[in-house]
Amino acid sequence: MNKDTEDTLALMDAKRIERSLKRIAHQVAEDNKASKELVLLGINKRGYAVSEMLCRYLKDLLDNPIACNRLEVKKNSSSKTDFSLQGKYVLLVDDVIFSGTTMFEALKLITRDHAPDEVHTVTLVDRGHRKYPIIARFVGLDLPTKLDEHVHLELKNGEPFTVILEKSLH
Repeated sequence: MNKDTEDTLALMDAKRIERSLKRIAHQVAEDNKASKELVLLGINKRGYAVSEMLCRYLKDLLDNPIACNRLEVKKNSSSKTDFSLQGKYVLLVDDVIFSGTTMFEALKLITRDHAPDEVHTVTLVDRGHRKYPIIARFVGLDLPTKLDEHVHLELKNGEPFTVILEKSLH
Protein backbone atom coordinates (compact mmCIF):
# COMPACT_ATOMS: atom_id res chain seq x y z
CA MET A 1 0.00 0.00 0.00
CA ASN A 2 2.33 2.69 -1.25
CA LYS A 3 -0.35 5.16 -2.30
CA ASP A 4 -0.38 7.12 0.96
CA THR A 5 0.05 10.88 0.72
CA GLU A 6 -0.97 13.72 2.98
CA ASP A 7 -4.52 13.74 1.64
CA THR A 8 -5.02 10.05 0.77
CA LEU A 9 -4.61 6.85 2.72
CA ALA A 10 -4.73 3.31 1.36
CA LEU A 11 -7.06 1.38 3.69
CA MET A 12 -7.12 -2.02 2.02
CA ASP A 13 -4.75 -3.57 -0.49
CA ALA A 14 -5.64 -6.48 -2.79
CA LYS A 15 -4.65 -9.10 -0.19
CA ARG A 16 -6.77 -7.52 2.53
CA ILE A 17 -9.72 -7.22 0.14
CA GLU A 18 -9.33 -10.91 -0.70
CA ARG A 19 -9.18 -11.91 3.00
CA SER A 20 -12.24 -9.80 3.79
CA LEU A 21 -14.28 -11.26 0.95
CA LYS A 22 -13.27 -14.81 1.85
CA ARG A 23 -14.42 -14.15 5.43
CA ILE A 24 -17.71 -12.73 4.14
CA ALA A 25 -18.13 -15.81 1.90
CA HIS A 26 -17.86 -18.05 4.96
CA GLN A 27 -20.39 -15.90 6.84
CA VAL A 28 -22.82 -16.06 3.91
CA ALA A 29 -22.38 -19.83 3.61
CA GLU A 30 -23.22 -20.22 7.31
CA ASP A 31 -26.21 -17.88 6.99
CA ASN A 32 -27.68 -19.67 3.98
CA LYS A 33 -28.67 -22.70 6.03
CA ALA A 34 -31.55 -23.74 3.76
CA SER A 35 -29.17 -23.95 0.80
CA LYS A 36 -31.45 -21.78 -1.31
CA GLU A 37 -30.38 -20.62 -4.72
CA LEU A 38 -28.10 -17.64 -4.15
CA VAL A 39 -28.15 -14.52 -6.32
CA LEU A 40 -25.56 -11.79 -5.91
CA LEU A 41 -26.55 -8.41 -7.30
CA GLY A 42 -23.53 -6.17 -7.69
CA ILE A 43 -24.55 -2.54 -7.66
CA ASN A 44 -23.10 -0.59 -10.56
CA LYS A 45 -19.49 -1.11 -11.71
CA ARG A 46 -17.60 -1.35 -8.42
CA GLY A 47 -20.26 -3.31 -6.53
CA TYR A 48 -20.35 -5.77 -9.41
CA ALA A 49 -16.56 -6.20 -9.28
CA VAL A 50 -16.82 -7.00 -5.56
CA SER A 51 -19.74 -9.39 -6.16
CA GLU A 52 -17.87 -11.30 -8.88
CA MET A 53 -14.92 -11.87 -6.55
CA LEU A 54 -17.24 -12.89 -3.70
CA CYS A 55 -19.11 -15.22 -6.06
CA ARG A 56 -15.88 -17.11 -6.85
CA TYR A 57 -15.24 -17.70 -3.14
CA LEU A 58 -18.84 -18.77 -2.52
CA LYS A 59 -18.70 -21.33 -5.33
CA ASP A 60 -15.84 -23.01 -3.44
CA LEU A 61 -18.02 -23.25 -0.31
CA LEU A 62 -21.55 -23.97 -1.52
CA ASP A 63 -23.09 -26.70 -3.64
CA ASN A 64 -26.31 -24.83 -4.42
CA PRO A 65 -26.67 -22.69 -7.57
CA ILE A 66 -25.09 -19.23 -7.46
CA ALA A 67 -25.67 -16.41 -9.93
CA CYS A 68 -23.87 -13.08 -10.11
CA ASN A 69 -25.66 -10.22 -11.87
CA ARG A 70 -25.04 -6.51 -12.28
CA LEU A 71 -27.73 -4.14 -11.06
CA GLU A 72 -27.59 -0.63 -12.47
CA VAL A 73 -28.94 1.73 -9.84
CA LYS A 74 -29.65 5.37 -10.41
CA LYS A 75 -31.69 7.62 -8.18
CA ASN A 76 -35.43 7.31 -8.88
CA SER A 77 -34.75 4.76 -11.61
CA SER A 78 -37.67 3.06 -13.25
CA SER A 79 -35.54 0.48 -15.08
CA LYS A 80 -36.51 -3.19 -14.89
CA THR A 81 -34.38 -6.20 -14.10
CA ASP A 82 -34.14 -9.02 -16.63
CA PHE A 83 -33.63 -11.87 -14.17
CA SER A 84 -35.84 -13.67 -11.66
CA LEU A 85 -35.35 -13.40 -7.92
CA GLN A 86 -38.51 -15.29 -6.97
CA GLY A 87 -37.80 -17.57 -4.01
CA LYS A 88 -34.07 -16.78 -4.01
CA TYR A 89 -31.58 -15.77 -1.31
CA VAL A 90 -30.36 -12.39 -2.59
CA LEU A 91 -27.26 -10.45 -1.64
CA LEU A 92 -27.11 -6.79 -2.64
CA VAL A 93 -23.40 -6.06 -2.97
CA ASP A 94 -21.76 -2.63 -3.07
CA ASP A 95 -18.20 -1.46 -2.61
CA VAL A 96 -18.85 1.33 -0.06
CA ILE A 97 -21.99 2.18 1.90
CA PHE A 98 -22.36 5.69 3.23
CA SER A 99 -25.81 7.32 3.41
CA GLY A 100 -27.59 4.14 2.27
CA THR A 101 -29.20 5.94 -0.68
CA THR A 102 -27.85 3.60 -3.37
CA MET A 103 -28.72 0.48 -1.39
CA PHE A 104 -32.20 1.90 -0.69
CA GLU A 105 -32.74 2.55 -4.41
CA ALA A 106 -31.55 -1.00 -5.18
CA LEU A 107 -34.03 -2.45 -2.67
CA LYS A 108 -36.86 -0.42 -4.20
CA LEU A 109 -35.89 -1.64 -7.66
CA ILE A 110 -35.81 -5.34 -6.85
CA THR A 111 -38.81 -5.44 -4.52
CA ARG A 112 -40.96 -3.61 -7.07
CA ASP A 113 -40.56 -6.44 -9.59
CA HIS A 114 -39.63 -9.49 -7.48
CA ALA A 115 -40.38 -11.42 -4.31
CA PRO A 116 -37.10 -12.97 -3.12
CA ASP A 117 -37.19 -15.18 -0.02
CA GLU A 118 -34.46 -13.15 1.67
CA VAL A 119 -32.44 -10.03 0.85
CA HIS A 120 -29.25 -9.12 2.68
CA THR A 121 -26.64 -6.45 2.13
CA VAL A 122 -22.91 -6.84 1.61
CA THR A 123 -20.36 -4.05 1.47
CA LEU A 124 -16.60 -3.97 1.40
CA VAL A 125 -16.49 -0.74 3.46
CA ASP A 126 -19.15 0.69 5.78
CA ARG A 127 -18.59 4.40 6.43
CA GLY A 128 -21.60 4.98 8.66
CA HIS A 129 -23.61 8.25 8.38
CA ARG A 130 -26.88 6.65 7.22
CA LYS A 131 -29.70 8.71 5.82
CA TYR A 132 -31.89 5.61 5.37
CA PRO A 133 -32.43 2.68 7.77
CA ILE A 134 -30.11 0.35 5.85
CA ILE A 135 -27.77 -1.92 7.80
CA ALA A 136 -24.99 -3.78 6.04
CA ARG A 137 -25.31 -7.42 7.14
CA PHE A 138 -21.90 -8.54 5.85
CA VAL A 139 -19.06 -6.01 6.05
CA GLY A 140 -15.40 -6.17 5.11
CA LEU A 141 -14.30 -3.05 7.01
CA ASP A 142 -16.24 -0.78 9.39
CA LEU A 143 -14.74 2.67 9.04
CA PRO A 144 -16.49 5.65 10.61
CA THR A 145 -15.41 8.66 8.58
CA LYS A 146 -15.87 12.38 8.61
CA LEU A 147 -18.61 13.72 6.38
CA ASP A 148 -16.14 15.54 4.13
CA GLU A 149 -13.93 12.49 3.56
CA HIS A 150 -14.37 10.15 0.62
CA VAL A 151 -13.76 6.40 0.41
CA HIS A 152 -13.54 4.64 -2.93
CA LEU A 153 -12.53 1.31 -4.39
CA GLU A 154 -10.01 1.30 -7.20
CA LEU A 155 -10.16 -1.47 -9.78
CA LYS A 156 -7.28 -2.95 -11.73
CA ASN A 157 -8.24 -4.99 -14.80
CA GLY A 158 -11.83 -5.04 -13.49
CA GLU A 159 -10.81 -6.55 -10.12
CA PRO A 160 -10.94 -4.85 -6.70
CA PHE A 161 -7.41 -3.59 -6.10
CA THR A 162 -7.28 -1.04 -3.30
CA VAL A 163 -9.57 1.01 -1.08
CA ILE A 164 -8.56 4.63 -0.67
CA LEU A 165 -9.59 7.24 1.89
CA GLU A 166 -9.33 10.80 0.62
CA LYS A 167 -9.11 13.20 3.52
CA SER A 168 -10.55 16.68 3.53
CA LEU A 169 -8.18 19.35 2.25
CA HIS A 170 -9.32 21.90 4.90
